[in-house]
Amino acid sequence: MGIQILKRFLIIYLPVLLFTFLWSKFQYDHLIEVFSVVEDRTIKNKKDLLENLFQTVSFSIEHWGDVIDADYIAELSTDSIAGNHYFKIIDELRDFDQFRIVDLSGNELLRYERDQLGNLKKGKLQNKYHRDYFKQGILLKRDEIYLSRINLNRENGEIEIPLKPVMRGISPIYDHQDNLKALVIINFNMTRIFNQLNQQITLSNLYLVDQNLNVITTNVSSVPLSYELQDTSQIIRVADKTATYFKTFEDTTFQNEGAIWTLSKFNFSTNKSLDSIVSKTSKTIVTPTQWAILHEVPAEAVDLVVGPIFRFFIIFNCFGALAIFVIAYIVEKRKVNERLMLNAIKQKNENLRLSEASLGESNQKLTESNSRLKTRNKQLEEFNYLVSHNLRAPVTSMSTVVDLLKEVQTTNELDLLLPKLSQINDNISIITDDIREYVSILSENEIDKKNINIKAIIESVENDFPELLSNNLNFKVLTNLQSWDHVIFSKFYFKSIVQSFMSNSIKYRRTDIASFIKFETQIENGQKVLYVIDNGLGIDLDLHGKDVFKLYKRFHRGYSGKGMGLFIVKSQIENLEATIEIESAVNKGTTFKIIFKE
Repeated sequence: MGIQILKRFLIIYLPVLLFTFLWSKFQYDHLIEVFSVVEDRTIKNKKDLLENLFQTVSFSIEHWGDVIDADYIAELSTDSIAGNHYFKIIDELRDFDQFRIVDLSGNELLRYERDQLGNLKKGKLQNKYHRDYFKQGILLKRDEIYLSRINLNRENGEIEIPLKPVMRGISPIYDHQDNLKALVIINFNMTRIFNQLNQQITLSNLYLVDQNLNVITTNVSSVPLSYELQDTSQIIRVADKTATYFKTFEDTTFQNEGAIWTLSKFNFSTNKSLDSIVSKTSKTIVTPTQWAILHEVPAEAVDLVVGPIFRFFIIFNCFGALAIFVIAYIVEKRKVNERLMLNAIKQKNENLRLSEASLGESNQKLTESNSRLKTRNKQLEEFNYLVSHNLRAPVTSMSTVVDLLKEVQTTNELDLLLPKLSQINDNISIITDDIREYVSILSENEIDKKNINIKAIIESVENDFPELLSNNLNFKVLTNLQSWDHVIFSKFYFKSIVQSFMSNSIKYRRTDIASFIKFETQIENGQKVLYVIDNGLGIDLDLHGKDVFKLYKRFHRGYSGKGMGLFIVKSQIENLEATIEIESAVNKGTTFKIIFKE
Protein backbone atom coordinates (compact mmCIF):
# COMPACT_ATOMS: atom_id res chain seq x y z
CA MET A 1 0.00 0.00 0.00
CA GLY A 2 2.90 2.34 0.82
CA ILE A 3 4.34 2.06 -2.69
CA GLN A 4 0.93 2.73 -4.24
CA ILE A 5 0.49 5.81 -2.02
CA LEU A 6 3.92 7.04 -3.08
CA LYS A 7 3.14 6.45 -6.77
CA ARG A 8 -0.21 8.25 -6.48
CA PHE A 9 1.45 11.06 -4.52
CA LEU A 10 4.14 11.50 -7.18
CA ILE A 11 1.60 11.37 -10.02
CA ILE A 12 -0.37 14.22 -8.41
CA TYR A 13 2.47 16.18 -6.83
CA LEU A 14 5.05 16.24 -9.63
CA PRO A 15 2.82 18.27 -12.02
CA VAL A 16 2.03 20.66 -9.13
CA LEU A 17 5.74 20.93 -8.31
CA LEU A 18 6.57 21.52 -11.98
CA PHE A 19 3.81 24.13 -12.30
CA THR A 20 4.85 26.01 -9.15
CA PHE A 21 8.50 25.79 -10.22
CA LEU A 22 7.73 27.21 -13.65
CA TRP A 23 5.46 29.88 -12.12
CA SER A 24 8.13 30.82 -9.56
CA LYS A 25 10.80 30.88 -12.27
CA PHE A 26 8.55 33.06 -14.43
CA GLN A 27 7.97 35.45 -11.53
CA TYR A 28 11.66 35.41 -10.68
CA ASP A 29 12.70 36.09 -14.27
CA HIS A 30 10.08 38.83 -14.48
CA LEU A 31 11.33 40.51 -11.31
CA ILE A 32 14.94 40.14 -12.41
CA GLU A 33 13.94 41.72 -15.71
CA VAL A 34 12.27 44.56 -13.80
CA PHE A 35 15.44 44.85 -11.70
CA SER A 36 17.48 44.96 -14.88
CA VAL A 37 15.29 47.67 -16.38
CA VAL A 38 15.47 49.76 -13.22
CA GLU A 39 19.20 49.20 -12.80
CA ASP A 40 19.87 49.88 -16.48
CA ARG A 41 17.99 53.14 -16.15
CA THR A 42 19.94 54.00 -13.01
CA ILE A 43 23.24 53.13 -14.67
CA LYS A 44 22.25 55.19 -17.71
CA ASN A 45 21.54 58.17 -15.48
CA LYS A 46 24.93 57.76 -13.83
CA LYS A 47 26.64 57.45 -17.19
CA ASP A 48 24.79 60.55 -18.40
CA LEU A 49 26.13 62.37 -15.35
CA LEU A 50 29.68 61.25 -16.18
CA GLU A 51 29.22 62.25 -19.81
CA ASN A 52 28.09 65.71 -18.73
CA LEU A 53 31.18 65.90 -16.55
CA PHE A 54 33.47 65.02 -19.41
CA GLN A 55 31.63 67.35 -21.70
CA THR A 56 32.38 70.12 -19.24
CA VAL A 57 35.93 69.02 -18.51
CA SER A 58 36.92 68.41 -22.11
CA PHE A 59 35.29 71.57 -23.34
CA SER A 60 36.91 73.62 -20.59
CA ILE A 61 40.35 72.21 -21.25
CA GLU A 62 39.97 72.66 -25.00
CA HIS A 63 38.63 76.19 -24.49
CA TRP A 64 41.51 77.34 -22.30
CA GLY A 65 44.03 75.76 -24.62
CA ASP A 66 42.56 77.68 -27.52
CA VAL A 67 41.96 81.10 -25.91
CA ILE A 68 45.33 81.60 -24.25
CA ASP A 69 47.60 83.48 -26.60
CA ALA A 70 51.01 81.85 -26.75
CA ASP A 71 52.65 85.23 -27.39
CA TYR A 72 51.65 86.52 -23.95
CA ILE A 73 52.51 83.45 -21.90
CA ALA A 74 55.78 84.91 -20.66
CA GLU A 75 53.92 87.96 -19.33
CA LEU A 76 51.42 85.97 -17.25
CA SER A 77 53.72 85.73 -14.28
CA THR A 78 54.10 89.56 -14.16
CA ASP A 79 50.92 90.82 -15.82
CA SER A 80 48.39 91.17 -13.09
CA ILE A 81 45.74 92.43 -15.49
CA ALA A 82 45.65 89.21 -17.54
CA GLY A 83 45.86 87.15 -14.36
CA ASN A 84 42.95 88.98 -12.83
CA HIS A 85 40.91 88.39 -15.98
CA TYR A 86 41.46 84.62 -15.67
CA PHE A 87 40.80 84.83 -11.94
CA LYS A 88 37.31 86.21 -12.41
CA ILE A 89 36.35 83.56 -14.93
CA ILE A 90 37.76 80.64 -12.97
CA ASP A 91 36.22 81.79 -9.69
CA GLU A 92 32.77 81.13 -11.13
CA LEU A 93 33.65 77.52 -12.06
CA ARG A 94 33.31 75.88 -8.66
CA ASP A 95 34.69 72.48 -9.81
CA PHE A 96 37.98 74.13 -10.86
CA ASP A 97 40.20 73.40 -7.89
CA GLN A 98 43.44 74.53 -9.48
CA PHE A 99 44.21 76.47 -12.66
CA ARG A 100 47.78 76.52 -13.81
CA ILE A 101 49.83 77.52 -16.84
CA VAL A 102 53.15 75.69 -16.99
CA ASP A 103 56.02 76.33 -19.35
CA LEU A 104 57.98 73.61 -21.08
CA SER A 105 60.46 73.45 -18.21
CA GLY A 106 57.72 72.54 -15.73
CA ASN A 107 57.68 75.98 -14.09
CA GLU A 108 54.25 77.27 -13.19
CA LEU A 109 53.70 80.68 -14.75
CA LEU A 110 50.26 81.12 -13.22
CA ARG A 111 48.64 79.22 -10.32
CA TYR A 112 45.19 79.65 -8.83
CA GLU A 113 43.91 77.29 -6.15
CA ARG A 114 41.03 77.05 -3.74
CA ASP A 115 41.51 76.88 -0.04
CA GLN A 116 39.57 74.64 2.34
CA LEU A 117 36.74 77.17 2.45
CA GLY A 118 36.40 77.06 -1.31
CA ASN A 119 37.82 80.55 -1.93
CA LEU A 120 40.00 80.97 -5.01
CA LYS A 121 43.41 82.51 -4.49
CA LYS A 122 46.80 82.72 -6.07
CA GLY A 123 49.09 79.96 -5.05
CA LYS A 124 52.79 79.62 -4.67
CA LEU A 125 54.38 78.77 -7.99
CA GLN A 126 55.92 75.31 -8.22
CA ASN A 127 57.89 73.24 -10.67
CA LYS A 128 56.06 70.15 -12.01
CA TYR A 129 58.77 68.87 -14.27
CA HIS A 130 58.93 65.47 -12.54
CA ARG A 131 55.20 64.87 -12.32
CA ASP A 132 53.78 62.19 -14.64
CA TYR A 133 50.97 64.34 -15.89
CA PHE A 134 53.44 67.07 -16.98
CA LYS A 135 55.49 64.47 -18.88
CA GLN A 136 52.35 63.29 -20.64
CA GLY A 137 51.25 66.86 -21.37
CA ILE A 138 54.36 67.95 -23.27
CA LEU A 139 53.81 64.97 -25.61
CA LEU A 140 50.38 66.23 -26.71
CA LYS A 141 49.70 67.31 -30.23
CA ARG A 142 47.62 70.33 -31.17
CA ASP A 143 44.44 68.25 -31.59
CA GLU A 144 44.81 66.32 -28.33
CA ILE A 145 43.93 66.90 -24.71
CA TYR A 146 44.97 64.82 -21.72
CA LEU A 147 42.81 63.51 -18.87
CA SER A 148 44.62 61.96 -15.94
CA ARG A 149 43.53 59.26 -13.56
CA ILE A 150 41.37 60.39 -10.68
CA ASN A 151 43.41 60.34 -7.49
CA LEU A 152 43.67 62.06 -4.15
CA ASN A 153 45.33 65.43 -4.36
CA ARG A 154 48.87 65.52 -3.00
CA GLU A 155 50.86 68.52 -1.89
CA ASN A 156 54.59 68.08 -1.54
CA GLY A 157 54.15 64.31 -1.89
CA GLU A 158 51.60 64.00 0.95
CA ILE A 159 47.86 63.28 0.55
CA GLU A 160 45.96 66.47 1.26
CA ILE A 161 43.60 66.39 4.25
CA PRO A 162 40.65 66.58 4.03
CA LEU A 163 40.64 64.11 1.16
CA LYS A 164 40.17 65.75 -2.18
CA PRO A 165 39.63 63.58 -5.29
CA VAL A 166 40.83 65.38 -8.39
CA MET A 167 41.24 64.78 -12.08
CA ARG A 168 43.71 66.79 -14.12
CA GLY A 169 43.00 68.01 -17.60
CA ILE A 170 45.83 69.26 -19.79
CA SER A 171 45.67 71.11 -23.10
CA PRO A 172 48.80 72.18 -25.09
CA ILE A 173 49.27 75.83 -26.06
CA TYR A 174 50.75 76.27 -29.57
CA ASP A 175 51.79 79.44 -31.31
CA HIS A 176 50.89 80.33 -34.88
CA GLN A 177 53.90 78.43 -36.18
CA ASP A 178 52.65 75.23 -34.41
CA ASN A 179 55.34 75.46 -31.77
CA LEU A 180 54.45 74.15 -28.34
CA LYS A 181 54.85 77.00 -25.85
CA ALA A 182 53.15 75.90 -22.64
CA LEU A 183 50.50 73.71 -20.98
CA VAL A 184 47.27 74.73 -19.35
CA ILE A 185 46.58 72.33 -16.42
CA ILE A 186 43.23 72.30 -14.64
CA ASN A 187 42.56 70.29 -11.50
CA PHE A 188 38.90 69.35 -11.34
CA ASN A 189 37.53 68.64 -7.84
CA MET A 190 35.40 65.49 -8.21
CA THR A 191 33.70 65.77 -4.82
CA ARG A 192 30.48 67.31 -6.15
CA ILE A 193 30.38 64.88 -9.06
CA PHE A 194 30.96 61.93 -6.72
CA ASN A 195 28.20 63.15 -4.39
CA GLN A 196 25.77 63.28 -7.28
CA LEU A 197 27.00 59.92 -8.58
CA ASN A 198 26.58 58.27 -5.17
CA GLN A 199 23.05 59.44 -4.61
CA GLN A 200 21.12 56.22 -3.90
CA ILE A 201 17.98 56.03 -6.03
CA THR A 202 17.36 52.33 -5.40
CA LEU A 203 18.59 49.73 -2.91
CA SER A 204 21.56 48.98 -5.14
CA ASN A 205 25.19 49.93 -4.58
CA LEU A 206 27.29 51.84 -7.11
CA TYR A 207 31.02 51.62 -7.60
CA LEU A 208 32.98 53.78 -10.02
CA VAL A 209 36.00 51.59 -10.80
CA ASP A 210 39.02 51.68 -13.07
CA GLN A 211 40.26 48.90 -15.32
CA ASN A 212 41.94 47.25 -12.32
CA LEU A 213 38.65 47.27 -10.42
CA ASN A 214 40.03 49.78 -7.97
CA VAL A 215 37.12 51.64 -6.40
CA ILE A 216 37.28 55.34 -7.21
CA THR A 217 34.06 56.19 -5.41
CA THR A 218 31.08 54.31 -4.03
CA ASN A 219 27.90 54.97 -2.15
CA VAL A 220 28.81 52.37 0.48
CA SER A 221 31.62 54.56 1.83
CA SER A 222 32.30 58.27 2.26
CA VAL A 223 36.00 57.69 1.62
CA PRO A 224 36.92 58.22 -2.05
CA LEU A 225 39.82 56.39 -3.65
CA SER A 226 40.31 54.28 -0.56
CA TYR A 227 42.82 52.08 -2.34
CA GLU A 228 45.33 55.00 -2.18
CA LEU A 229 45.18 55.13 1.61
CA GLN A 230 47.69 53.40 3.80
CA ASP A 231 44.94 52.57 6.31
CA THR A 232 43.73 49.19 4.93
CA SER A 233 40.60 49.27 7.11
CA GLN A 234 39.26 52.03 4.87
CA ILE A 235 39.89 50.18 1.59
CA ILE A 236 36.81 49.21 -0.40
CA ARG A 237 37.51 46.33 -2.79
CA VAL A 238 35.25 44.43 -5.18
CA ALA A 239 37.94 42.59 -7.14
CA ASP A 240 37.91 39.63 -4.74
CA LYS A 241 34.27 38.89 -5.63
CA THR A 242 34.10 40.01 -9.21
CA ALA A 243 37.52 39.84 -10.87
CA THR A 244 36.92 36.42 -12.39
CA TYR A 245 33.81 37.77 -14.14
CA PHE A 246 35.58 40.88 -15.59
CA LYS A 247 38.60 39.33 -17.23
CA THR A 248 38.10 41.36 -20.39
CA PHE A 249 36.60 44.39 -18.63
CA GLU A 250 33.60 44.29 -20.95
CA ASP A 251 29.94 45.01 -20.22
CA THR A 252 28.37 42.08 -18.46
CA THR A 253 25.85 41.04 -15.82
CA PHE A 254 26.12 38.09 -13.45
CA GLN A 255 24.96 36.80 -10.10
CA ASN A 256 27.32 36.02 -7.25
CA GLU A 257 26.37 34.91 -3.74
CA GLY A 258 22.80 36.05 -4.28
CA ALA A 259 23.75 39.54 -5.49
CA ILE A 260 23.28 40.83 -9.03
CA TRP A 261 26.31 42.59 -10.50
CA THR A 262 26.39 44.74 -13.63
CA LEU A 263 29.44 46.31 -15.22
CA SER A 264 28.89 49.08 -17.76
CA LYS A 265 32.06 50.43 -19.30
CA PHE A 266 32.59 54.16 -19.89
CA ASN A 267 34.62 54.38 -23.07
CA PHE A 268 37.04 57.23 -23.61
CA SER A 269 40.16 55.22 -24.48
CA THR A 270 43.41 56.64 -25.80
CA ASN A 271 43.15 58.30 -29.23
CA LYS A 272 39.42 57.85 -29.23
CA SER A 273 37.62 60.85 -30.61
CA LEU A 274 35.06 62.49 -28.39
CA ASP A 275 32.78 63.17 -31.33
CA SER A 276 30.57 60.25 -30.31
CA ILE A 277 30.40 61.39 -26.67
CA VAL A 278 30.64 65.19 -26.56
CA SER A 279 29.36 67.19 -29.45
CA LYS A 280 31.16 70.40 -28.45
CA THR A 281 34.71 69.19 -28.90
CA SER A 282 36.61 67.73 -31.79
CA LYS A 283 39.85 66.90 -30.01
CA THR A 284 41.10 63.47 -29.10
CA ILE A 285 41.36 62.44 -25.47
CA VAL A 286 44.57 60.86 -24.28
CA THR A 287 44.14 59.13 -20.94
CA PRO A 288 45.93 56.34 -19.01
CA THR A 289 42.76 55.01 -17.45
CA GLN A 290 39.41 53.43 -18.19
CA TRP A 291 36.29 53.72 -16.09
CA ALA A 292 33.29 51.56 -15.53
CA ILE A 293 30.19 51.78 -13.42
CA LEU A 294 29.93 48.63 -11.33
CA HIS A 295 26.42 48.19 -10.02
CA GLU A 296 25.55 45.78 -7.25
CA VAL A 297 22.07 44.75 -6.22
CA PRO A 298 22.88 43.24 -2.80
CA ALA A 299 21.62 39.80 -1.90
CA GLU A 300 19.46 41.43 0.80
CA ALA A 301 17.79 43.67 -1.77
CA VAL A 302 17.30 40.76 -4.17
CA ASP A 303 15.88 38.63 -1.39
CA LEU A 304 13.61 41.47 -0.34
CA VAL A 305 11.93 41.34 -3.74
CA VAL A 306 12.37 37.76 -4.97
CA GLY A 307 12.59 36.13 -1.54
CA PRO A 308 8.79 35.98 -1.15
CA ILE A 309 8.65 34.00 -4.39
CA PHE A 310 11.00 31.33 -3.04
CA ARG A 311 9.35 31.37 0.36
CA PHE A 312 5.97 31.01 -1.28
CA PHE A 313 7.35 28.19 -3.43
CA ILE A 314 8.74 26.34 -0.41
CA ILE A 315 5.74 26.91 1.88
CA PHE A 316 3.21 26.15 -0.84
CA ASN A 317 5.02 22.97 -1.84
CA CYS A 318 5.44 21.84 1.77
CA PHE A 319 1.77 22.31 2.57
CA GLY A 320 0.81 21.15 -0.93
CA ALA A 321 2.91 18.02 -0.61
CA LEU A 322 1.38 17.30 2.80
CA ALA A 323 -2.14 17.89 1.50
CA ILE A 324 -1.52 15.81 -1.62
CA PHE A 325 0.01 13.04 0.48
CA VAL A 326 -3.08 13.03 2.71
CA ILE A 327 -5.31 13.01 -0.38
CA ALA A 328 -3.22 10.21 -1.93
CA TYR A 329 -3.47 8.26 1.32
CA ILE A 330 -7.25 8.73 1.51
CA VAL A 331 -7.73 7.89 -2.18
CA GLU A 332 -5.49 4.84 -1.96
CA LYS A 333 -7.22 3.76 1.25
CA ARG A 334 -10.55 3.99 -0.56
CA LYS A 335 -9.08 2.15 -3.51
CA VAL A 336 -7.83 -0.58 -1.22
CA ASN A 337 -11.23 -0.81 0.41
CA GLU A 338 -12.86 -0.86 -3.01
CA ARG A 339 -10.45 -3.57 -4.17
CA LEU A 340 -11.12 -5.55 -1.01
CA MET A 341 -14.85 -5.11 -1.52
CA LEU A 342 -14.50 -5.96 -5.20
CA ASN A 343 -12.41 -9.01 -4.36
CA ALA A 344 -15.00 -10.01 -1.79
CA ILE A 345 -17.73 -9.59 -4.40
CA LYS A 346 -15.64 -11.53 -6.92
CA GLN A 347 -15.06 -14.24 -4.34
CA LYS A 348 -18.76 -14.37 -3.60
CA ASN A 349 -19.50 -14.47 -7.31
CA GLU A 350 -16.91 -17.21 -7.70
CA ASN A 351 -18.47 -19.08 -4.81
CA LEU A 352 -21.88 -18.57 -6.37
CA ARG A 353 -20.47 -19.74 -9.71
CA LEU A 354 -18.96 -22.78 -8.06
CA SER A 355 -22.20 -23.33 -6.16
CA GLU A 356 -24.08 -22.92 -9.40
CA ALA A 357 -21.70 -25.30 -11.14
CA SER A 358 -21.99 -27.68 -8.22
CA LEU A 359 -25.74 -27.26 -8.27
CA GLY A 360 -25.74 -27.82 -12.03
CA GLU A 361 -23.60 -30.89 -11.55
CA SER A 362 -25.93 -32.03 -8.80
CA ASN A 363 -28.90 -31.31 -11.03
CA GLN A 364 -27.20 -33.21 -13.82
CA LYS A 365 -26.54 -36.08 -11.48
CA LEU A 366 -30.10 -35.82 -10.21
CA THR A 367 -31.38 -35.78 -13.79
CA GLU A 368 -29.25 -38.78 -14.60
CA SER A 369 -30.38 -40.46 -11.41
CA ASN A 370 -33.97 -39.68 -12.31
CA SER A 371 -33.35 -41.06 -15.76
CA ARG A 372 -31.78 -44.17 -14.29
CA LEU A 373 -34.58 -44.36 -11.78
CA LYS A 374 -37.15 -44.12 -14.55
CA THR A 375 -35.28 -46.79 -16.45
CA ARG A 376 -35.06 -48.93 -13.33
CA ASN A 377 -38.75 -48.37 -12.58
CA LYS A 378 -39.55 -49.39 -16.10
CA GLN A 379 -37.34 -52.43 -15.71
CA LEU A 380 -39.00 -53.21 -12.39
CA GLU A 381 -42.39 -52.91 -14.05
CA GLU A 382 -41.21 -55.38 -16.66
CA PHE A 383 -39.85 -57.57 -13.88
CA ASN A 384 -43.19 -57.32 -12.10
CA TYR A 385 -44.87 -58.28 -15.35
CA LEU A 386 -42.45 -61.21 -15.73
CA VAL A 387 -43.18 -62.42 -12.24
CA SER A 388 -46.91 -61.74 -12.09
CA HIS A 389 -47.84 -62.60 -15.67
CA ASN A 390 -45.39 -65.28 -16.79
CA LEU A 391 -45.54 -67.24 -13.55
CA ARG A 392 -49.26 -66.88 -13.09
CA ALA A 393 -50.17 -69.31 -15.85
CA PRO A 394 -47.81 -72.16 -14.88
CA VAL A 395 -48.58 -71.73 -11.19
CA THR A 396 -52.31 -71.80 -11.92
CA SER A 397 -51.79 -74.85 -14.10
CA MET A 398 -49.77 -76.53 -11.38
CA SER A 399 -52.47 -75.73 -8.81
CA THR A 400 -55.09 -77.26 -11.09
CA VAL A 401 -53.00 -80.39 -11.65
CA VAL A 402 -52.46 -80.70 -7.91
CA ASP A 403 -56.19 -80.42 -7.31
CA LEU A 404 -56.76 -83.11 -9.94
CA LEU A 405 -54.15 -85.31 -8.31
CA LYS A 406 -56.12 -85.13 -5.10
CA GLU A 407 -59.11 -86.61 -6.91
CA VAL A 408 -57.19 -89.30 -8.83
CA GLN A 409 -58.83 -92.77 -8.44
CA THR A 410 -56.82 -94.89 -10.78
CA THR A 411 -53.21 -95.37 -11.80
CA ASN A 412 -54.00 -94.41 -15.37
CA GLU A 413 -55.21 -91.01 -14.27
CA LEU A 414 -52.07 -90.55 -12.21
CA ASP A 415 -49.84 -91.49 -15.13
CA LEU A 416 -51.68 -88.98 -17.22
CA LEU A 417 -51.31 -86.07 -14.79
CA LEU A 418 -47.70 -86.60 -13.68
CA PRO A 419 -46.14 -85.80 -17.08
CA LYS A 420 -48.16 -82.60 -17.20
CA LEU A 421 -46.95 -81.68 -13.74
CA SER A 422 -43.36 -82.35 -14.86
CA GLN A 423 -43.84 -80.15 -17.92
CA ILE A 424 -45.26 -77.36 -15.79
CA ASN A 425 -42.26 -77.68 -13.46
CA ASP A 426 -39.87 -77.41 -16.42
CA ASN A 427 -41.61 -74.26 -17.60
CA ILE A 428 -41.40 -72.77 -14.15
CA SER A 429 -37.68 -73.65 -14.04
CA ILE A 430 -37.10 -71.92 -17.38
CA ILE A 431 -38.97 -68.82 -16.22
CA THR A 432 -37.07 -68.90 -12.94
CA ASP A 433 -33.75 -68.98 -14.82
CA ASP A 434 -34.86 -66.02 -16.95
CA ILE A 435 -35.87 -64.10 -13.84
CA ARG A 436 -32.53 -64.90 -12.17
CA GLU A 437 -30.61 -63.58 -15.20
CA TYR A 438 -32.69 -60.42 -15.31
CA VAL A 439 -32.37 -59.88 -11.57
CA SER A 440 -28.61 -60.22 -11.90
CA ILE A 441 -28.64 -57.32 -14.37
CA LEU A 442 -30.84 -55.16 -12.16
CA SER A 443 -28.87 -55.86 -9.01
CA GLU A 444 -25.46 -54.83 -10.38
CA ASN A 445 -25.07 -51.29 -8.98
CA GLU A 446 -21.30 -51.16 -9.40
CA ILE A 447 -20.52 -52.61 -12.84
CA ASP A 448 -16.89 -53.01 -13.76
CA LYS A 449 -16.24 -50.58 -16.62
CA LYS A 450 -13.01 -50.27 -18.52
CA ASN A 451 -11.63 -49.07 -21.83
CA ILE A 452 -12.39 -52.04 -24.10
CA ASN A 453 -11.25 -52.86 -27.60
CA ILE A 454 -14.47 -53.57 -29.48
CA LYS A 455 -12.71 -55.10 -32.49
CA ALA A 456 -11.09 -57.72 -30.26
CA ILE A 457 -14.45 -58.54 -28.65
CA ILE A 458 -16.21 -58.83 -32.03
CA GLU A 459 -13.50 -61.19 -33.28
CA SER A 460 -13.71 -63.19 -30.04
CA VAL A 461 -17.51 -63.56 -30.32
CA GLU A 462 -17.19 -64.49 -33.98
CA ASN A 463 -15.03 -67.45 -32.95
CA ASP A 464 -17.78 -68.61 -30.56
CA PHE A 465 -19.96 -69.54 -33.56
CA PRO A 466 -18.44 -72.66 -35.17
CA GLU A 467 -20.90 -72.43 -38.05
CA LEU A 468 -19.13 -69.24 -39.14
CA LEU A 469 -15.81 -71.01 -39.47
CA SER A 470 -17.07 -72.62 -42.68
CA ASN A 471 -18.42 -70.67 -45.64
CA ASN A 472 -21.54 -72.84 -45.90
CA LEU A 473 -23.80 -70.20 -44.34
CA ASN A 474 -22.84 -67.57 -46.89
CA PHE A 475 -22.66 -65.13 -43.93
CA LYS A 476 -19.95 -62.58 -43.10
CA VAL A 477 -19.10 -60.40 -40.14
CA LEU A 478 -17.96 -56.93 -41.31
CA THR A 479 -16.43 -54.03 -39.35
CA ASN A 480 -15.75 -50.35 -40.04
CA LEU A 481 -14.12 -48.94 -36.90
CA GLN A 482 -12.23 -45.96 -38.35
CA SER A 483 -14.00 -43.35 -36.22
CA TRP A 484 -13.21 -45.10 -32.95
CA ASP A 485 -12.47 -48.62 -31.74
CA HIS A 486 -12.35 -48.26 -27.95
CA VAL A 487 -15.10 -47.40 -25.50
CA ILE A 488 -15.50 -47.33 -21.71
CA PHE A 489 -18.10 -50.00 -21.01
CA SER A 490 -18.61 -53.33 -19.26
CA LYS A 491 -16.63 -55.93 -21.18
CA PHE A 492 -19.02 -58.67 -20.04
CA TYR A 493 -22.12 -56.72 -21.12
CA PHE A 494 -20.59 -55.67 -24.43
CA LYS A 495 -19.67 -59.24 -25.28
CA SER A 496 -23.20 -60.39 -24.33
CA ILE A 497 -24.71 -57.65 -26.54
CA VAL A 498 -22.51 -58.59 -29.52
CA GLN A 499 -23.40 -62.28 -29.02
CA SER A 500 -27.13 -61.47 -29.06
CA PHE A 501 -26.85 -59.33 -32.24
CA MET A 502 -24.66 -61.90 -34.02
CA SER A 503 -26.94 -64.81 -32.95
CA ASN A 504 -30.09 -63.04 -34.17
CA SER A 505 -28.44 -62.04 -37.46
CA ILE A 506 -27.42 -65.66 -38.13
CA LYS A 507 -30.80 -67.04 -37.05
CA TYR A 508 -32.92 -64.52 -39.00
CA ARG A 509 -30.74 -64.24 -42.10
CA ARG A 510 -32.07 -64.48 -45.65
CA THR A 511 -30.91 -67.61 -47.37
CA ASP A 512 -31.47 -66.25 -50.86
CA ILE A 513 -28.69 -63.65 -50.66
CA ALA A 514 -25.23 -63.32 -49.19
CA SER A 515 -25.95 -62.31 -45.59
CA PHE A 516 -23.84 -60.14 -43.27
CA ILE A 517 -23.74 -58.28 -39.99
CA LYS A 518 -21.74 -55.06 -39.91
CA PHE A 519 -20.37 -53.18 -36.91
CA GLU A 520 -19.63 -49.50 -37.75
CA THR A 521 -18.53 -46.64 -35.46
CA GLN A 522 -19.35 -42.93 -35.83
CA ILE A 523 -19.07 -39.68 -33.83
CA GLU A 524 -22.37 -37.80 -33.73
CA ASN A 525 -22.97 -34.64 -31.65
CA GLY A 526 -19.78 -35.35 -29.75
CA GLN A 527 -20.91 -38.83 -28.74
CA LYS A 528 -19.74 -42.30 -29.77
CA VAL A 529 -22.31 -44.24 -31.79
CA LEU A 530 -22.17 -47.91 -32.75
CA TYR A 531 -24.27 -49.07 -35.68
CA VAL A 532 -25.11 -52.80 -35.93
CA ILE A 533 -26.46 -53.47 -39.44
CA ASP A 534 -27.69 -56.70 -41.07
CA ASN A 535 -29.58 -57.54 -44.26
CA GLY A 536 -31.76 -60.23 -42.74
CA LEU A 537 -35.54 -60.74 -42.52
CA GLY A 538 -36.18 -57.51 -40.70
CA ILE A 539 -39.10 -56.62 -38.40
CA ASP A 540 -42.40 -55.01 -39.24
CA LEU A 541 -42.10 -52.02 -36.92
CA ASP A 542 -45.55 -50.78 -37.81
CA LEU A 543 -46.88 -53.98 -36.32
CA HIS A 544 -44.33 -54.75 -33.63
CA GLY A 545 -42.48 -51.50 -33.04
CA LYS A 546 -43.70 -51.00 -29.47
CA ASP A 547 -42.86 -54.59 -28.47
CA VAL A 548 -39.38 -54.93 -29.99
CA PHE A 549 -37.49 -54.78 -26.68
CA LYS A 550 -40.16 -56.36 -24.49
CA LEU A 551 -39.88 -59.69 -22.75
CA TYR A 552 -40.94 -62.88 -24.55
CA LYS A 553 -41.84 -61.05 -27.77
CA ARG A 554 -41.17 -63.00 -30.96
CA PHE A 555 -41.69 -61.64 -34.43
CA HIS A 556 -40.96 -64.55 -36.80
CA ARG A 557 -42.92 -67.78 -36.97
CA GLY A 558 -41.12 -71.10 -37.42
CA TYR A 559 -37.98 -69.96 -35.52
CA SER A 560 -37.14 -71.24 -32.07
CA GLY A 561 -36.48 -68.79 -29.22
CA LYS A 562 -37.85 -67.37 -25.98
CA GLY A 563 -38.05 -63.68 -26.88
CA MET A 564 -35.45 -62.73 -24.24
CA GLY A 565 -32.48 -61.57 -26.40
CA LEU A 566 -33.38 -57.93 -27.26
CA PHE A 567 -34.96 -57.48 -23.85
CA ILE A 568 -31.67 -58.42 -22.14
CA VAL A 569 -29.66 -56.29 -24.62
CA LYS A 570 -31.75 -53.22 -23.86
CA SER A 571 -31.54 -53.83 -20.11
CA GLN A 572 -27.76 -54.16 -20.22
CA ILE A 573 -27.35 -51.05 -22.41
CA GLU A 574 -29.61 -48.91 -20.26
CA ASN A 575 -28.03 -50.16 -17.07
CA LEU A 576 -24.80 -48.40 -18.24
CA GLU A 577 -26.65 -45.19 -19.20
CA ALA A 578 -26.47 -45.82 -22.92
CA THR A 579 -29.45 -45.88 -25.27
CA ILE A 580 -30.52 -48.07 -28.17
CA GLU A 581 -32.67 -47.31 -31.22
CA ILE A 582 -33.90 -49.50 -34.06
CA GLU A 583 -34.72 -49.10 -37.74
CA SER A 584 -35.98 -52.08 -39.69
CA ALA A 585 -37.87 -53.11 -42.81
CA VAL A 586 -39.19 -56.55 -43.72
CA ASN A 587 -36.79 -58.53 -46.01
CA LYS A 588 -34.40 -55.53 -46.08
CA GLY A 589 -32.68 -55.81 -42.77
CA THR A 590 -32.33 -54.14 -39.39
CA THR A 591 -30.12 -51.37 -38.03
CA PHE A 592 -29.51 -50.92 -34.32
CA LYS A 593 -28.02 -47.61 -33.12
CA ILE A 594 -26.31 -47.69 -29.73
CA ILE A 595 -25.43 -44.25 -28.29
CA PHE A 596 -22.81 -44.33 -25.54
CA LYS A 597 -22.63 -41.80 -22.75
CA GLU A 598 -18.82 -41.57 -22.94
